[in-house]
Amino acid sequence: MTQKIFTILGATGHIGHVIAEDLLKRGHIVRAVGRDKRKLHQLESKGALPVVLNLDDSDALAEAFRDTWAVFTMIPPGEQEEDMQLFQERVGDAIVKAIQKANVKRVVNLSSVGAELAEGSGPIMGLRRLEQKLNALQNFDCLVHLRPNYFMENLYAFLPMIQQGVIKAPLPGDLKMPMVASRDIGWKAADFLDNSLPKLRLTFDFVGPKEISLKEVTALFGQAFDYPDLRYQQISFDEEKKMLMANGLSAKKADLMIELERAFADGRLKTTQEMSRTHIGTTTLETFIEMIAHRTLAKTA
Repeated sequence: MTQKIFTILGATGHIGHVIAEDLLKRGHIVRAVGRDKRKLHQLESKGALPVVLNLDDSDALAEAFRDTWAVFTMIPPGEQEEDMQLFQERVGDAIVKAIQKANVKRVVNLSSVGAELAEGSGPIMGLRRLEQKLNALQNFDCLVHLRPNYFMENLYAFLPMIQQGVIKAPLPGDLKMPMVASRDIGWKAADFLDNSLPKLRLTFDFVGPKEISLKEVTALFGQAFDYPDLRYQQISFDEEKKMLMANGLSAKKADLMIELERAFADGRLKTTQEMSRTHIGTTTLETFIEMIAHRTLAKTA
């Protein structure tokens, strides 16, 4: 096996750390990019090269990208940013400029289901614009836009509600979605990064093993946490906005998240490709919720 150099943006996140660890296990050199030196320590202890920078710094990014086989790009949520959309634009522009400066030939870009929509997808619009900017570049040997569906990790938001006996969200309780685990997304991204196929340009939808509803999610949470009477309650989008703002989001950010949830509720955020086995992760929701329960209950024991 030929040892390669990879640069992974968002290396301390749910997906980035999986990619970094997988590529390290394959014997490659990994530049793990993040904003917090302390959070990068775990990857550094496993052999990664920590790179601390802000993702809107194109010069620092270009230096991190130099001489790499491939780069994993992504725009973090920016939930702490005053203007999430402006943050997405700054980071997207910096990534594109850095790719040009460093003459990067191979990129795997984290996008999202719904990035094909021209409007009404909330924060996914920023991912759509990055896709478009990358597509405009002509020098790639490989450019893959990885578009996962609804993250299983979104379900962490329900944990504080379990003890109250009711899980509340604005999505219809019977709406089925092919939820996918971040670790599966990370493993798929690592496979794309480590490939040697010439002249690959691809948009790739990625989903979980099966479609599942929030009512079914609620039943699984009730079983895992021993709350057999746990129930699901669909709330209005106005109620959801109040909850988001009570948790610290500005009205503008809350509106973006509501727009995203409306798109899911309306069925507009869905795969556009035929799902073969390679498009489907292996982590079931039952396994994922068992992992959540184990970690949560272990902390409180």
